[in-house]
Parts: sequence; C-alpha cells; structure tokens
Amino acid sequence: MRRTSTCSSMKCQICQRYATKTITIGFLLEGFTNSDAKLDSEVGTWLTNVKSEAEAQLKKDLEMDVILEISDSKVPRYELLRRIRTWSTGGQMHADTVVDYMKRYFANSYNPDILCLVTKDTLYGDNGLNDEPGYSKHKDLCTDMVPIIMQYNLMDPQKSGNLLFSLIKRSFPSNWDSLNKDQREQLLDSCNKQYKASYADYDDYYVLPLYKDYVEK
Repeated sequence: MRRTSTCSSMKCQICQRYATKTITIGFLLEGFTNSDAKLDSEVGTWLTNVKSEAEAQLKKDLEMDVILEISDSKVPRYELLRRIRTWSTGGQMHADTVVDYMKRYFANSYNPDILCLVTKDTLYGDNGLNDEPGYSKHKDLCTDMVPIIMQYNLMDPQKSGNLLFSLIKRSFPSNWDSLNKDQREQLLDSCNKQYKASYADYDDYYVLPLYKDYVEK
C-alpha cells in the first residue's frame, strides 16, 4: 500500500471546491483508558463540546461554513505512548519535544489534518512552564498533519474550546493574512483528505490516523 495525497490517486478523495470547509481532527488521549476514548464517555463528551466550541469560533473568525470533524479518539499505541512519557516528569510534559516527535512519528501515516494529544500533564518548555495549557508550532495546516497538545480541563469545556481554536489558528500558514478570500477558500479545500484501499467500496474510507506500519503493508 503506497501513501499518497495527490488528487489523481484512487486512494484520495477527489479535490474540488466545497461551500462547506471540513477540517479533520484526531484526538490521542495520554493518561486515559480505552473507555475514556469513547465519545459517549465523560471524556468523550468533553471532547465533543470542546470541538463544537472551537468550530463555532472558526466559523465566526473565518466567516465561512467550517466543520471541525472528529476523525477518531483513542489511546496512543504502546510504543508511541512510551516515547511520549519519556518527556514527561512529575506531571509535567516538555511540549515542544513531544510535538516534534509526533510530527516525525506520523510522517508516513494516513493522518487527519490535526492530531491533538490530550494530556493531564502541565506543559513546559526550555524557559519554564507554558503560559497556557496548550501548544502548537507547525504552520502547515491542510498541507501536512499538524500536531498540537492540549491539557484536559473537564470543568471548563468552553475555555478549552477557545484554546483549541487558538491552537488551530496558529497552525494556519504564515502567509494566511496576505491571502485573499478565494485563496483562503482554496487552501481550506485541500484539507479533509480521505484515504481507502483501491479495492474498497466507494465510501469505505480509513479511520484516521492509520499508523504507518498498516500503511506499508
């Protein structure tokens, strides 16, 4: 199986202009159980509410009909979780290192537009604790998968939703403000890539992210 994101491939959704812009986001839950990852759980309900708040903020800010779609919610596989935890000590996680590792780890996978690691840890960097309970640095949304980190805050999903919105906006290309409306719409149309096996039914797309060792089979 070969990974590709070109529109000529049978594995990728056909590229065209859409009135509704869809940005996909997958949640990786660090420090949670598989039961927590179900969207009808307490944690899953929180994720849905956070997503909805961020979606509302995106619609207002972009002045477009934007859907923020949850592609999946799950606990990371053991090898990924083990590496992430090597950069967590005493309830504190080195956010920059983890984000960069996620970018490398999923480089050859089929991915949603955004992968959000949700953790109970406090985030810190080389200069001490982060000013806010979230972190993002990569600015290639819709071109490549953007990894971000967000701290779990059950009691205030609205605040977390505003944070998620901010993290997503920071992931837009650096030249976003210089683009006209048509160029912005064209860029967002390149989000929401979908993949399936060449023998699969018309709408039988993979649930993303799909780990690279499955992709390479």
